[in-house]
Amino acid sequence: MPGMWEIRLGDVADTQTFDWQQAKKEESVPPTPATLTVSALAVEVREVGEAGFVGSSDAGMEFHLALTNRMAEFTGGVVSTPVASARRELLEIGEKEQMVFEVEVLPGSTALLARAFQVADPGADLDLYVFDCTGELCRGARVDADPVGDEWVLVSNPAPGAWKIVVDAPTVPEGRTQFQYLDAVFNPSYGTLAVADLPQERPKGARWTARGQAWLAPAAHDAGRQPMVAVRVEGAGRGAPAASPGGPAAAAQAPASILVGLLELGAPLARTGDAGEK
Repeated sequence: MPGMWEIRLGDVADTQTFDWQQAKKEESVPPTPATLTVSALAVEVREVGEAGFVGSSDAGMEFHLALTNRMAEFTGGVVSTPVASARRELLEIGEKEQMVFEVEVLPGSTALLARAFQVADPGADLDLYVFDCTGELCRGARVDADPVGDEWVLVSNPAPGAWKIVVDAPTVPEGRTQFQYLDAVFNPSYGTLAVADLPQERPKGARWTARGQAWLAPAAHDAGRQPMVAVRVEGAGRGAPAASPGGPAAAAQAPASILVGLLELGAPLARTGDAGEK
């Protein structure tokens, strides 16, 4: 989100874990040298032209993508990803109200996406909470509570079972407002989007193209849900972790890949009409 951000770095947890004798002393913990590298990563993804059907299949589509790195340099690219089963609704919510949605995540799901966006009242503040209810008790998994802008949460490799999504409206100046709601479960049983792209160094301003093909599996979707295809761009920034005192350099460990771009493809994955028109 554009604007001013604050990052805080502390070593209290490290002190309690690795230096418990020092944690028991009354004097302050001695300073620990640290290097902090922060990069903002964002890739703009656009669908170019119209999607075309692959051969004679009614469930296969081909897409062409144009991508632009809008922020810091990173190493990555477009990744293949399963098709999702999505629920979309245009809803209305009042100030101080909450809406709760239940989602069943199938085994083998790679991601759970939740969004609250396109809020009609520009002054409204909606917050989004995702709870993992696969155990005996529900526990908070992710939250997006920015005061402005669209709210969205992505949970990678969610545990199979019941999940709950809560949309909270702490501030709605007009009293009530409409918004778009979306939740999507990505699972190979719904189909696959295969993309021809390789992870590479992407300097700021870099532009590249990629081609993908999506296949829709004949899996059944629950009532009110429909297939959704989304392009994911993943990568890692340039910053490397510092070496651990008395141990091997953490820089030898590959940095975790993170999501730096996401685009829902708008073309339908089925022919319509007797003549096979799109």
